[in-house]
Amino acid sequence: MKGQGSMRKTFVEIDLKQLGKNVKEVIKSYPNYKYVIGVLKSDAYGHGVEVVKTMKDNGVNYVAVSYFHEALKVRELDEDIPILCMQPIELQNVEEASLKHITLTVHDLNYLKDLMQVSLNRKL
Repeated sequence: MKGQGSMRKTFVEIDLKQLGKNVKEVIKSYPNYKYVIGVLKSDAYGHGVEVVKTMKDNGVNYVAVSYFHEALKVRELDEDIPILCMQPIELQNVEEASLKHITLTVHDLNYLKDLMQVSLNRKL
């Protein structure tokens, strides 16, 4: 039928051993870095944030995600690893982010001012 694209069935396999080796190679190449940040944004580029365990087991000590819901998903999988949420978190979610030890991104001065109002009695 004209104008209708064909759908390809695709398959992706993540080799967790190789992922671990890659993390170790990065760490070996930059031994003085305090943080080794694994970027899991967009659900680990569509592959699932469950790779956080492999990343952590091989030396990643911080993860970055795009959105708050991803940060919550990572927190369910690992209660200790530091998490940076790269997109601003909506003000109504700041308290939960603080309780779950999720690092916020401040993208402009107005957001910072609003954030300070919301979190007057809370350490962020």
